[in-house]
Amino acid sequence: MSRREVTAGVVIIAVAVLTGVLAAGISWLGAATAFEPVPRGDQLGQETGEDFNDYAARATDSLAAAPAEVPVYALLTFTGVLSSAQASEALGSINRVSAVIPDGSAAQPVGEPKASRDRSEQFRFAAGDRIAGAVVRDTGDVLRVVAQDPLIAAAETLPPDAVWGAFGVRQVEVLPR
Repeated sequence: MSRREVTAGVVIIAVAVLTGVLAAGISWLGAATAFEPVPRGDQLGQETGEDFNDYAARATDSLAAAPAEVPVYALLTFTGVLSSAQASEALGSINRVSAVIPDGSAAQPVGEPKASRDRSEQFRFAAGDRIAGAVVRDTGDVLRVVAQDPLIAAAETLPPDAVWGAFGVRQVEVLPR
């Protein structure tokens, strides 16, 4: 064997060893810095094939079970499509509106307005003037009061440990009145 072949062999073995050490180090780092995934599985809205009256009853049960003074996420479904101004007024006492649901579309996240303004501008920007519902966050007591508004067809809550972005929101088909 020539000196050149021996050197090439040593280089190949050194590269293989370094690659193995690097792979082991990355694997160890990944295991050492792993974080707990956010639990997923909570859902708001009508289940496939679920009748609106059954959904409304299930939503009412979840609202009744919501803790009085602990904030929870809730889906508030309107009795019909509202303008952004009407939706803003109906949700005026809610501490946080996280998303609005345009008629026939997926939930659209919204920010909170400056202190001196109502939410209608944010709602209009996110959903136009055809809003079917909203995902909100407030205490069970506040949500139970808001649910009494004649513009609210159903109010469904999630458990207090639900995390924004880790639950699904399904469409609700409200029965015609």
